[in-house]
Amino acid sequence: MPANYLAAIRYNIIDRCLRDRERKWEWEDLAHVIAQDLKEFHGIHKLPSRRTVMGDIYAMRSGVLGYIAPIIHIRSEGYQYAYPGFTIHQVALPSGLVSDLKESIHLLLQLTNNEKLVRIHDSLWRIREYLHITSETSFEPAIYFEHSLNEPGQRWLDVIYEYVRKKSPVLIVYKPFNEAVIAHVISPAFIKEYNNRWYVFGYHYQMDEIVNLSLDRILDVQPSIREYFLPPDFSHDAWFRNMFGVTRPDNAEPVIILFRASAVLSDYLDTKPIHPGQHKLETDQAGLSIYSLELYDNYEIRSKLRSFGKDLEVMSGLEEF
Repeated sequence: MPANYLAAIRYNIIDRCLRDRERKWEWEDLAHVIAQDLKEFHGIHKLPSRRTVMGDIYAMRSGVLGYIAPIIHIRSEGYQYAYPGFTIHQVALPSGLVSDLKESIHLLLQLTNNEKLVRIHDSLWRIREYLHITSETSFEPAIYFEHSLNEPGQRWLDVIYEYVRKKSPVLIVYKPFNEAVIAHVISPAFIKEYNNRWYVFGYHYQMDEIVNLSLDRILDVQPSIREYFLPPDFSHDAWFRNMFGVTRPDNAEPVIILFRASAVLSDYLDTKPIHPGQHKLETDQAGLSIYSLELYDNYEIRSKLRSFGKDLEVMSGLEEF
């Protein structure tokens, strides 16, 4: 067995021993436990010498192994860790990485706090405390996220997220605009934000299809005894491949939409496409460009195209546009 592999085994055994503070550890005691483990688990019959054990302790203290073990020796108590909770298996992060991690956690805390994702927000705080990343009141983020102002929807975000994460069917008491209250039982697949509003997408048992429900119309949420189910070919990317917004018309197929954009709008569309499936087909001498989209004909895409006013002309694909 390679010497460096044997040394790594010994380091782990010493670490395990020193974490046991109920016992006094001298080098002889450590050597005895190392010999027992090597014999039992690796078939090696050899008692480490004092030089070997002391060399291991020196290496663990030195920092050359990627950590600095705070091993001390007290005459009446033997070898032990200066910090009772220490282990060589703790995460040791370079200072540069700690700085990057601080920024990342601050950004995520900002995002999760804004959107009321309580569980994730609390987990980030625990990670920060575990890694001893202190809170800096002077920290000023360089990135700011736009967050939803839809408070009625945000109050259900963390609740629905838990059902999605645990893959648990849910009964949702729902109040559509200008309609009576209705109960929906769904297997939630994912949550999506669109136009400052949160939606949960999932399989609807009674309707036998994928539906989306706006979180701001939810009145109550209860667990369901149904078995969790999603169609095997359903996924976020597949569902939105040919869709702008969140509405898919019943029994419809995507249509090819051709539109002409002004020179100024073309520059905007080239840097910020309407949809990932947008294609630029040609540009004439006047700078007018023709684009294509293959999308479902829904309210959202019609509203988006109309928002560009006279700078955009729909040529085909959308009837009565």
